[in-house]
Amino acid sequence: MSSPDLTVIYFTASAGNKDFETEIRRTLLETIQPLNLPLISVSQKPLDFGENICVGDVGVSSSNGFRQLQIGANAAKTKFVCIAESDYLYPRQYFEFIPDREDTFYVAVPTWLFDVRTNVAQRVFRRKPQGDAGAMIVGRDTLIGRIQAILGSQSTWSDATLTRRQSAFLLRKSQINCTVFDVGVPIVTFKTDGQLHVKHPVVFRSKCTELPYWGSAESLARRYAV
Repeated sequence: MSSPDLTVIYFTASAGNKDFETEIRRTLLETIQPLNLPLISVSQKPLDFGENICVGDVGVSSSNGFRQLQIGANAAKTKFVCIAESDYLYPRQYFEFIPDREDTFYVAVPTWLFDVRTNVAQRVFRRKPQGDAGAMIVGRDTLIGRIQAILGSQSTWSDATLTRRQSAFLLRKSQINCTVFDVGVPIVTFKTDGQLHVKHPVVFRSKCTELPYWGSAESLARRYAV
């Protein structure tokens, strides 16, 4: 199998649980190192993680998150980039995918939500119905242009928190080429205290306490200090 012409873009507001994000980064690095993929991290505090771009304390907002992602894509030297968020776990298969077209958003499934908020009685996994922008591969130039379309003439940094509907504009299927690809192994996104968006669409009947590859909900919570 040939190697994908791909750069991993990790971005974080540097405002979450430090132990949690450290373990997330350790897992990400262990996953991509055998694939020899370039890694760019865009953070609000300095990180020793790939090629780091520290943008400073610009504030936590979804619009700033999009801008950080755009900055990372601008720095990439490959045709394609893939997203690696600071509260996601990705299997190796996600990074091995080789896209066909630079103008298409390739969204990975299955993605499972792991709710670890302190007020939740039982820690369980629930499947997200269609994946999301936190696990996608796309042509570098296509992503840069799409984010510019979202943010428009907005100044470089903003405290504006986009609604979930506005954020979904990135993958609005009526305006972009978008396709889903199955990585076979679950992608896990954590739902933690203090996240910008409280509601996340899930398939409620999919509730379970163990996932293939990742193991039980309780063991995963202990491992990632949440």
